[in-house]
Amino acid sequence: MNETLYAHWIASKHILRYLHGMITLGLRYPVGDVQLHGYTDVDWVGNVVDRKNMYGCCFSLGYSRISWMRRKKNCVALKQSIFPLAWLVPKQFG
Repeated sequence: MNETLYAHWIASKHILRYLHGMITLGLRYPVGDVQLHGYTDVDWVGNVVDRKNMYGCCFSLGYSRISWMRRKKNCVALKQSIFPLAWLVPKQFG
């Protein structure tokens, strides 16, 4: 029990040192109309070796990026699906 309390005490001291070092840093937001923007992207079978796709997104509030993530899917694309594009061609050209 004593070792657990000591480990928590050390972790708490690390967190407090980190926060003390970051006290002057922060995100600046403009005064007025602040808009939230989100962007996403997918790379289907971008890696030829393992055929796994990557996807990601990022969000900005005003001009400050507040969140982002990038992940590689666990599943493998075995076959690329090709859908008929007849609905794209107008009747006069078909």
